[in-house]
Amino acid sequence: MCDRYFEECNRPYECIEFSSGEELLEYREHQLLLLFLDIEMGGMSGVEMLPRLIEADMVWRVVFVTSHDEMALEAIKDDYFLSL
Repeated sequence: MCDRYFEECNRPYECIEFSSGEELLEYREHQLLLLFLDIEMGGMSGVEMLPRLIEADMVWRVVFVTSHDEMALEAIKDDYFLSL
């Protein structure tokens, strides 16, 4: 979907993939403007990572993805998200 969108807008972009949350936290090239973040990952969950990403000013916007309905509902009930 991103490829199609940016091609239609004729705008350049770069897509970067990370194999783990830990690898993402080590990334320091530049701020990520849009991050698709899985709620359930090996090691630290996406929900646990978000405060660290925001504190380090690493990301501008996050889209959470998951194949588990119950995890998505729990994530948005988290006190951290309610305080934003």
